Amino acid sequence: MLVQISGSVPSASAVSPPPSSQRKPKITASRKLLLKSLMLAKAKECWEQEHEEREAEKKRYLAERIPALQTRGLSLSALQDLCRDLHAKVELVDEERYDIEAKCLHNTREVRGPGSQDAEPQGPGTPALIAPPAASGHLALPPTYGQPCDRSAFWSSADAAAPPMGCP
Repeated sequence: MLVQISGSVPSASAVSPPPSSQRKPKITASRKLLLKSLMLAKAKECWEQEHEEREAEKKRYLAERIPALQTRGLSLSALQDLCRDLHAKVELVDEERYDIEAKCLHNTREVRGPGSQDAEPQGPGTPALIAPPAASGHLALPPTYGQPCDRSAFWSSADAAAPPMGCP
């Protein structure tokens, strides 16, 4: 408590709270780190428990839906027939999966709209070739390999005796 000796008002620095840089933190850094590590450990335990529960549910569902194969005592021809049947079933499932995937892709394209450019990304286009200005004859393009060339259009008469590599 401040005691006023004279009739003056106490200064603002004596009444105001200390600046924020001088405040003590409510929780220490080591305590904060400890709590954070405890929370992460608890989250990891919960995640592992959920993962184990999902695996158990998956095994239970598969055991319920798919009977175990009894291959003991089967002859070679019976095993081959069993394999053929299983391959045929796998092929049918693959065809159904492909059809469903195609329908989903078609629906996705419809939802995005026909003008959407992100429906099917395309590769980069070929850059346009820029023709040289007609007024400057010295900027003409060189001939390509295998095409007949007129040396006088590109080189002086002194250079015409030794044609470049691209000109036959």
